Amino acid sequence: MPAGLKGCSMTKKSLIIGLVLMFASMIFAFCGIWLTTMEEQSNLSGKLLFEHTADQGADFDRAVITNADTTATIELKDGFWRIREAHGYYANFALANALFINMNQSRYFIEADLKQQSLSELKLLLPGEGEAAATGTLIQTFAQDKLLDEIVVGKNTADNLYTYVRKKNDNHVWLVNNDFTLPQKLYSWFQQPLLNYAPEQIRTISAEIDDKDIEYTRLTPREPFTNQRGEQATLTLFADVFSFLTFQEVIPENEFKEADFPLRTDLEITLFNGLVTDISLFSNSEQKTFWAQIKISTNRLPTLGVNDYIKNNSFYYDGWLFKLAPETGYILFNTLAKKEQ
Repeated sequence: MPAGLKGCSMTKKSLIIGLVLMFASMIFAFCGIWLTTMEEQSNLSGKLLFEHTADQGADFDRAVITNADTTATIELKDGFWRIREAHGYYANFALANALFINMNQSRYFIEADLKQQSLSELKLLLPGEGEAAATGTLIQTFAQDKLLDEIVVGKNTADNLYTYVRKKNDNHVWLVNNDFTLPQKLYSWFQQPLLNYAPEQIRTISAEIDDKDIEYTRLTPREPFTNQRGEQATLTLFADVFSFLTFQEVIPENEFKEADFPLRTDLEITLFNGLVTDISLFSNSEQKTFWAQIKISTNRLPTLGVNDYIKNNSFYYDGWLFKLAPETGYILFNTLAKKEQ
């Protein structure tokens, strides 16, 4: 064989051998990765669901909760958990605390035997992947913009003892030992309720309507309210509103366009303990939309603890306006005016 042809044959043979070795290496590497992944999946039992979040708990500063309806970004600022989508208003302490406790304690229990059940039936589809009824809640955690964990939370088991979950990029479904019942609406994450006064706590209800001062008061919680003319009035529905007054939206006061809400009523609610709550109500011309501005203070004779309450809670109101449910706003805006007609 001529020397040139022999060299060419050797080069071709070496190339083939090299390609075979390369493909063999790729196969072995793939098998290694696959075996490692399978081993990790089989070893999840007993591990923390939010393992990386727990490991970096001191730096954990943001959780993004996404469902079919909304996204709530809860982030730590100035020592408070706040909601990015609500202009940085304060997150509901009880809800956020329950979520973080569950994240810190929930462990993989056992891998679910799906049989005929699909991800959609277990409500484990990613938000936006399918119908709302088949969508789970995606919880993402961060530490200084570093992604820590991404978990999809589905429905509970029939006995409510466990919850179906999966990692975002993994279709293996597991049962965890905690109930992740999370709000579906953004306003549920707000620090609610806005006010929480039992009707029997209210001593005086005052209002300024059409430049006229109106006042209803009583000496004891069991007495009916009486106006300045000595006439008794039933204000049960009005007073009940304050037992759990919630709000749907919140904005900083410097972003509120008062010109769009030309109707106004000012209320003052005084409790028997001396706490005074001033409420400025703003409404559009059709009385379909209502916003409230709130300030808390004391009268001259507050009981022990009222000043501390104001000190610890006034920042929830100062500088903010709150959108009320239409039916709630209508009751507050019109009840006293109709009583005086």
